[in-house]
Amino acid sequence: MNDKISSFVKDKKKYYILLIIVTLTAMFLLSSDVFSEDRDGRSQIVDLDGGEEFPVNVSLKTDEELRLSKMLSEIAGVGKNHVMITWQEREETVSVFSSEPQIRKIQGVIVAAEGASNDVIKLAITEAVTSIYGIPTSSVMVFQLEQ
Repeated sequence: MNDKISSFVKDKKKYYILLIIVTLTAMFLLSSDVFSEDRDGRSQIVDLDGGEEFPVNVSLKTDEELRLSKMLSEIAGVGKNHVMITWQEREETVSVFSSEPQIRKIQGVIVAAEGASNDVIKLAITEAVTSIYGIPTSSVMVFQLEQ
């Protein structure tokens, strides 16, 4: 009987030692993961090679910019053009229960067009943009597109 108790105690000691080793290993692995993350829990990504954030061929144009560019290119004399629209930041708090549609407001438009060196074409572009979006003339900038 003493042999059985003695072997059980020896096995129990092995079990506890194994349990302690597993617990310490788990704590080490978890703590090393915590130290490699930022305080908010997100892993830090570092760009060491100085690469581009987006590939060069990725288009960041919005649908509205594409629509405006297409419309402007159909005006006689405008030619090839590029459009950039800036949107006004909304500062007001919107209620979840609000039934009003949330409409983004245009702050300004920049147009670079081939025909912008001609003052008549430049004025036509400005008037087209101001009438479409209902923004003041001071919110529209038109420049000659670099050849």
